[in-house]
Amino acid sequence: MYSKQRNSKAPKQFTDVNVANDKGTLRLQFSTRISQQFYGKRQAYKALGVRKDTPENQQWAEGIARRIQEDIDYQNGVNFDRN
Repeated sequence: MYSKQRNSKAPKQFTDVNVANDKGTLRLQFSTRISQQFYGKRQAYKALGVRKDTPENQQWAEGIARRIQEDIDYQNGVNFDRN
């Protein structure tokens, strides 16, 4: 399994969407704030349908997470499609 290594010099910012590994399968993990606001539960996850946690798949999943984060950030989530 590959794990996401963070650069210690990179600026730390709060994100509502993270890429997580669940038994080798990549998924999106939403913050508690977003999970409660849009899904009505404490913690929400969305499977990405990717079976292998490889550097290429991690990069692909992080791109999806960034785009979703942009939708959440724009006018308090008006562009966010929770499905």
